[in-house]
Amino acid sequence: MAAVAAIVAAGAAIQASVGVGFGILSAPLLVILAPALVPGPILLLGLLLALMTTTREFRSIDFRELGLALAGRFTGTVAAGAVIATLPAALFASVFAVMLLAAIGLSLTRWRLLPSPRNLLVAGLLSGFMGTITSVGAPPMALVYQNMPGPKVRATLGAFLALGAALSLVTLALVGRFTAAQAASALWLFPPLALGFLASKYFMRHVDRSRRAVKTAVLSISSIAALMLLLKPWL
Repeated sequence: MAAVAAIVAAGAAIQASVGVGFGILSAPLLVILAPALVPGPILLLGLLLALMTTTREFRSIDFRELGLALAGRFTGTVAAGAVIATLPAALFASVFAVMLLAAIGLSLTRWRLLPSPRNLLVAGLLSGFMGTITSVGAPPMALVYQNMPGPKVRATLGAFLALGAALSLVTLALVGRFTAAQAASALWLFPPLALGFLASKYFMRHVDRSRRAVKTAVLSISSIAALMLLLKPWL
C-alpha cells in the first residue's frame, strides 16, 4: 500500500508540473503491484488530477484545439470499447503491455508536430484508444504539444485528459470493466494524489531545466514494467 501511494504521489507531481506523466508512470507499475486498479480506478484518479491541473491554469486553455482533440478521442474510445468487450481476460495483460510500449515509443520519438486540426484529430483518436485500454492516453497528445508554452500544455492537456478520462470510464462501465466498487477502491489514493499535486507547485519553477531527465527516468521505469508484464507468462 505504501508503494502504491508513493507511485500515485510521484506520478501526480510529475504530471502537474509538466502536463503529462501520471498514467505512463503509474499504470505499468500498478498493474503489477495492484492490477485491480488498472485501468478504471487509475483513470478516475487521472481525471481528478487533470481537473485540479486545469482549474489552476484555466485561462490558458485553447478551446478550439480542445474541441478538435476531443472529437478524435470519442472515436478512439468507442473503438477501444469494442475491442475490450470482445477481448478474453487472459489476453488483456499482453494487449495492455503492447499498447503501453507503443505509448512509450511515441513518447521517445523526435517528431515535431504542430497542433493542426489533422494532428489534433489523429492524436485524440490514438489517445482515446490507448487511454481506454491502458489508462495511458497522454503520449499522442504530448507529441502535438511538446513545443507549446508550459501553461497552455498543462491547462489544455489537463482539460483534454479530464474529459477524455470521463468518456473512457463511461465506455468501460458499459462493457462491464468499471464498477462502483472499483471506483470506491481508488478513494484511499486521493490523499497521495493531492499531495503530489501540491508538491508540483514547488517543482514547476525547476521543471524546464530538468524536463529531459524527468522524461528519461519516467520512460525507463515504465518500459521495464511493461516488459516485465509482457514476459510474465514465460518468467
